[in-house]
Amino acid sequence: MTVSFGFSDTLLTASASSISSELDELSLVAAGGSLGLVRLSVGYTGHIDHRLVQVERGYAVATSV
Repeated sequence: MTVSFGFSDTLLTASASSISSELDELSLVAAGGSLGLVRLSVGYTGHIDHRLVQVERGYAVATSV
């Protein structure tokens, strides 16, 4: 249930609405997912402080909706 293994940039996915959308809710839960699950994979390119600022900004936007 991942978009890309080995990719060096930061990835953010909502599996239930994208790559796992073909699963019904019971199958999704059985596979370890949920309708509200968001996966974050922080890339290793650039400086860690820059990545943390990006994550904090994204989280602030996502939780303000």
